[in-house]
Amino acid sequence: MLTTRHAPVLVLPHRLTISAGLPRHRARWHLHVARTLYTVWDTGAVELLDARHCPRSHSEAERVIGELRAVVLDLTCRVEHLHLDPVGFSARLRLAGRCRRPGGELLDVVVHDRQRISPPAVALFAA
Repeated sequence: MLTTRHAPVLVLPHRLTISAGLPRHRARWHLHVARTLYTVWDTGAVELLDARHCPRSHSEAERVIGELRAVVLDLTCRVEHLHLDPVGFSARLRLAGRCRRPGGELLDVVVHDRQRISPPAVALFAA
């Protein structure tokens, strides 16, 4: 993961699909939220989350990420496919790392995530 002096660079999906009819400003917003959320999964940088970016409650997202990172060393999250639609986004993610248990088995699993999001209160990315 590349970083700037101030924050990690947001992850990019390897493949992106945008539903027909999704307005450009909503697609940009959904993409930004998805990239922010999955960057947190990839880096553990929960400070990137705030009320505008996190579809789940901030504390719930922090708890889930913390629990996963407590079990898996060097967790990485690669966004293999991201699909933006009118109510949110879905993603096929590849999670990899080494388990903390004795023997340190490698974890390499594909998971599917679905997030519903609301439009931003302020149209930050209006066309």
